[in-house]
Amino acid sequence: MKSKKFLFLLIILVFVPYISEATQFLGGVGLFYTTSARTYAPGQLSFSLYTRTFTKPITGIREITSNTGVICANYGTTNHLELSVSQIFYQDVNYDLQQDGNNYQIPGHTQIILKMANYRMKMGQNFLFFGGKASITKQGKYYNTFLEPYFDYGIAAQIEFISSYYLNPYYPEESPSFHLNVGYANYNDHEELMKSGQAIPLSIGYQKANLKYDYSVELSGSFFIKEPYLSAYSRENYLYITPGYKYKLYMGVHIGVAFDILVMSGKESTVNAYAPFNQDYSQYPNWRLNFKIDYAPSTAFYQISTFEKVSKETVTKQSLRARRIITDKKSLFEWVVDENKGAEYIDLELEKIREERKRAEQELEKLKKELETKSQ
Repeated sequence: MKSKKFLFLLIILVFVPYISEATQFLGGVGLFYTTSARTYAPGQLSFSLYTRTFTKPITGIREITSNTGVICANYGTTNHLELSVSQIFYQDVNYDLQQDGNNYQIPGHTQIILKMANYRMKMGQNFLFFGGKASITKQGKYYNTFLEPYFDYGIAAQIEFISSYYLNPYYPEESPSFHLNVGYANYNDHEELMKSGQAIPLSIGYQKANLKYDYSVELSGSFFIKEPYLSAYSRENYLYITPGYKYKLYMGVHIGVAFDILVMSGKESTVNAYAPFNQDYSQYPNWRLNFKIDYAPSTAFYQISTFEKVSKETVTKQSLRARRIITDKKSLFEWVVDENKGAEYIDLELEKIREERKRAEQELEKLKKELETKSQ
């Protein structure tokens, strides 16, 4: 009975809307703006430090420069549930463009994200992972910020469906993958809920991963179903394309960089006496530069060799740990003798043997062609 109540509570937490801004800064498994439908293993923890900067010239006034600093923490609680907390610790708001305004805020908003995912269904020879996420956001002192995605004083609600498709799900750390996040946001900025600003946040990503490097490209943006009030900044649709790169310095230390390029921005429609923009002047920057550092320490429930060099052996070892197949004899024996987990382990290893055989056959075929070419 208790387990049923717990499951019911989790379903409510994921699929009932929460206070939310369009998620801009993500830790855990995923790209810069697109969340993966895989989750952390139970006990797995990571911290991510983000910085984002851009400059935009404003006719007749000056250039607006914006810098944002964010720290995120992600923690796996179960095989299907992951919690994330992100805190903007510094943000330029450029309110000094207005009389007696401030230029920055410390801190900015705080966001808590709950992801319920890592479910999968068979698609051909591979798996489609899927799930959902919701978030709670407490805004900072300043909101309705110039050149940033729309967010106002209201308690906004957002839910998202997330899915991921890995071409090689048995080696996700080295597999090309496709990701989709789509949701619904209600910004609750009107006395009547359905007259509030409403939007569809969307992000699509592709990642090509290998042992040491990840390359990615994303499309991310927001499309209003109903625009916010006229004096709101950034009340237009927008879409960015983001090429990204991640270098895996150690097993638990990764460094990433991404560059946002504005590919679509709706016609400027803000009517605000304080706005430092002319009509038909986009309220989104043409580019944004992002940096990210991921740090994953060991916890009491999850072990990782944080500063060990990345190699085939260390990645395989960590993959077994993530599946709770700890590599000491006692843990392995306990895993295998468990009827359900033992069957899962055997199936997994058989699939990996098949994958390794395919790889070996491909290498032999490649070597055979090279020898034939040299002999001619």
